[in-house]
Amino acid sequence: MMSLSALPDDILLEITKWVATDDYIPRYETVHYPYIPFSARRRTKFLGSLALCSRRLNQIASPILYKTFVQTRERALPAFLRLLCSRPERGAYVTKFVVSAYNAAEERFYRRDILDFPRLDLVTFGVELELLDYFQLKRPGWITNLEDGDWKAVVALLLLLLPALKEVDIVPYNRTSNLGYIDTALEYAALQQRSSRAQHSLKNLTNVSMAYWDTGIGTGMGKSFDALLPFCALSSVRKAQIHRCSENFFFPPSKRYPNIQDLQISNSNFGSEAISNILQCFPSLKNLYYEHGGVSFGCPNLLPEYLGEASSHLHETLEELTVLGENSFGWAEKRAIGSLTRFKKLKKIVTNYDILLKTDPERDGEQPKLINILPSSLEILAIGQCTLDILLQVRDLLDQKPSSTLSFPKPNKIVIGLVSPDYSADPAKQLSAEQLQAMKEEGKELIADAKAMEVDICFFHPNFRMGGNDLDHDKYPFWR
Repeated sequence: MMSLSALPDDILLEITKWVATDDYIPRYETVHYPYIPFSARRRTKFLGSLALCSRRLNQIASPILYKTFVQTRERALPAFLRLLCSRPERGAYVTKFVVSAYNAAEERFYRRDILDFPRLDLVTFGVELELLDYFQLKRPGWITNLEDGDWKAVVALLLLLLPALKEVDIVPYNRTSNLGYIDTALEYAALQQRSSRAQHSLKNLTNVSMAYWDTGIGTGMGKSFDALLPFCALSSVRKAQIHRCSENFFFPPSKRYPNIQDLQISNSNFGSEAISNILQCFPSLKNLYYEHGGVSFGCPNLLPEYLGEASSHLHETLEELTVLGENSFGWAEKRAIGSLTRFKKLKKIVTNYDILLKTDPERDGEQPKLINILPSSLEILAIGQCTLDILLQVRDLLDQKPSSTLSFPKPNKIVIGLVSPDYSADPAKQLSAEQLQAMKEEGKELIADAKAMEVDICFFHPNFRMGGNDLDHDKYPFWR
C-alpha cells in the first residue's frame, strides 16, 4: 500500500484542502466570551495535527491552516502576534482576518496579558522604522498600549503584518467612529499605497466588513458610518459592508471614494439627509445594498423616495440595486423609490412591493407602473411582500415585450414573493381556500405565458412555490 509520504505534493495539497477546518460562523455575540459554543468555533484541530506530522506536510498544510484567522477567544490576538514575531512568514499566509473588540469589563481583564514588545524588538520582527516614527508622531502612546495588550493597538499592528490580506471582518464594540490606532494604521497603509510601497501597505486588501456589536440592543444607537471610511480610503478596497449602523445626520468628508464599487449596508437606519450625504461619497458604485433596520434603533422610518434621489448620481455606473425594509413606512404620506429609468446599466433589482410600487398620496393614490419605472437594461427583477395586484402589473410588463419597439424593460427573470394575509391576525385579511387556489391558477397561467417569451417567473408563498428552483428559494427568501 502506498504511504502518504509517497504521494506527490499536488495530490497532498488536494487532500489537505478536504481536511475539516470549517469556516467561522459570524455569531458576533459569542466572540466576546471565554467559553464559546462549539458551533461558533473554527475547528482546525485535524489540519493542525496533519501539519505536525512532518516538515513536508507542514509546508503544504500551513498556508491553508493560516488562510483565515478568527479571534475566537480574547487571548487569541496576543498569541497570534507572538507567533508572527517569531515566525513572520506565517503572516504571508493570512488572507482573511476576523476580529472582535472587547467590552469595557473584558478590556480591563485581558489587558493583564502583557506583551512586552519594545521598539527595538519590533524592528527586529520586520516593522519599518518609518512606520514606528509615524505612530510616534500621530499616536505617541502606541508602544505602551501595545505592550499592555490594548485591543486596538494589537489589531493595528497585526493588520500591517499581514501582507497578503484580502478580507477584513471587524466588530467594534463602541458606537464612536474613532478606532484609534487602527485608523492610524490604515492612514499609514493608504500613504504606502499612494507611493507604491509594498511594505505595510495592505495593497491586496479588497473586502472590508464591519458589524457593530453591543449588548444594549434597543438602546437607540447603531455604529457611526464614519468608522468605515478609513478602510474605504485604501485604494485597493473595492467592497465595503457595514451592519447595524445608524445616522440621523451625516456630514460628508470632502474626500470621495471612487475605488468602492460594492457598498452593502444591512440592518441599518439612516435619515433622509444622512443617506444622501453618505451615497455622495461613492460616485462609482456598481452594487448598492441597503436593508432598513426597522424601529429598534436610529431613524425608524424607511424613506424610499429619499434613497431614490440619493442614488440618482449613479445612473451611469449602478448594475445591481437591493433595497429591503419594513412593509410600512410609518407615515402614510411617504412615497415609493421613484423611476429608475435613467439607470443605463442597472441589470438587477431586489426590493419589496411598497418600496417600488407604493401609491402616491400626492397624486390621489396613483400607483406606479412597472413598465414606467423600470430601466430598459433590466435583466432580473425580484419583488417581495407583494399583494395579488402584482400579477396584473407583471402581465402588463410582459405584454409590452413581443411587439414594442420602445425602450421598455425586458427582464429575463422575475421573482415574486407573495405576502401572506392568511397568517395575519386580522380575519378580514385572511385568504380563503378558494382565493388561494385561484391565485395558484392565475400564477400558473402567467408562468406558462412568460415561458413562451423566454422569461422565467417564479412565485414564493409560505404555503406553496411555483416555478424557480431551490437556488431561487435560498437566494430570494421572499416566502418569509
